Amino acid sequence: MALTRRECGSPAAIYAKYTSALLLIAVAVAALASPRRTEYFRAPAPYVALASLILLVAPLTWAVLATEAGQVTRLIGAVPIGTVPTYMLATNLLRLLPVLAGFALLYWWVGPGVGEKRAYMRELLAIVFLSYASIIAADVALGLRGSQAWTMPVFAFVPILLVSLLRSPFPEQSGTLYRAAPFLLCLVPVVGILMLVNSFRLSSHNVVDPTREYGF
Repeated sequence: MALTRRECGSPAAIYAKYTSALLLIAVAVAALASPRRTEYFRAPAPYVALASLILLVAPLTWAVLATEAGQVTRLIGAVPIGTVPTYMLATNLLRLLPVLAGFALLYWWVGPGVGEKRAYMRELLAIVFLSYASIIAADVALGLRGSQAWTMPVFAFVPILLVSLLRSPFPEQSGTLYRAAPFLLCLVPVVGILMLVNSFRLSSHNVVDPTREYGF
């Protein structure tokens, strides 16, 4: 059932980022690679997901082909085919560094997860890494520059993957985390405002002119 929520969420996410479509491929691979695949495909979950895909994505596909087909095709060949999107990769790594640093601290303090915590590790690895690799492959194959925003649907699963690597904290550790959480959450708007100001200073197209992406 957990995979059902992800599959149903991927079609809905396409309305925010078209690259969310690649999540569907990764989720399908994760379902096929899962040791629980027999039980999964006997349940209504994959068929509900397929129905939601058709109902949600079909109108969007028709609208894009009817009104924005030329705009989408102009993205292809923006750079020579075979060009690696180094700017996107570097930006993604830079944005992930604070997350990975925080995870490393928690891993040292809380400890590695065992048993049930790692039950869905294979599925999560497939969803995260296959989705990201698919986006890079599409950029390289179609000659797209790539945008830091295109990988956002994938990064939504990164915290889930990282948390699954940790064991459940002890009661005193949970208390410390609960007390620290409000202060950490207060950093989100502060960092967001600083990033926004810096984007305007650098005239980033994603902020100054939201109708443009780095691939246009």
